[in-house]
Amino acid sequence: MLLIVVTDNKEREQDMKKQTTDSIRNSKGFTLLELMVLVAIIGILAGLATSYLNNPRLRLRAAARDVVSKVQHARFKALETGDTWAVQFDTSSTAPSYRILSNIGPDNKWNTADDEENGIVYLDDYPGISFGSGHGTAPRDYGETDISDGMSAYENRFIFNADGTTGYPDNGNQKSQGVVYMKTKKGETFAVGMISAAGMIKTWRNYASGWEE
Repeated sequence: MLLIVVTDNKEREQDMKKQTTDSIRNSKGFTLLELMVLVAIIGILAGLATSYLNNPRLRLRAAARDVVSKVQHARFKALETGDTWAVQFDTSSTAPSYRILSNIGPDNKWNTADDEENGIVYLDDYPGISFGSGHGTAPRDYGETDISDGMSAYENRFIFNADGTTGYPDNGNQKSQGVVYMKTKKGETFAVGMISAAGMIKTWRNYASGWEE
């Protein structure tokens, strides 16, 4: 009986060694099929990247989507935290960007040192895209008439109250409705607008054939 047990143990050890050896052998590298699939995926990703870099409209659309996303995020956070939030645009040619701000600070003014910053997006992340409009103002732009700096909202700012409505700027008599404009080097334009006191956001595009939603 003892001999049988020893034999069984030896057979079990041999089986375990074989399984370990097979596992090591199978994990040494990729199969030809796996390599072909990997090369195909890399090729697809490279094609998408090339298409993005060579198509300014794609970059313009991506930049506009990012603005919409960040503005909606600020509105959601205002509702969630019960505080006032803002999206502050810097349309200067030196560092075009926009920041998400909360906690206006003791001075009760936005865009000052005591604001709390919750993220920043640089327009340089979208090569060839800049603030401005190549085709005038968009429909339902209820902001200031001067859009030479690429935005019609008062002091280049969207503000949300704790209930999600548009907030009052520092001067106390204007809501932060208006439109931010972005364009390609050819003047193709996307516009993202705050068009109601309830915080409704809308987008338009104009590729030289009129404004379209």
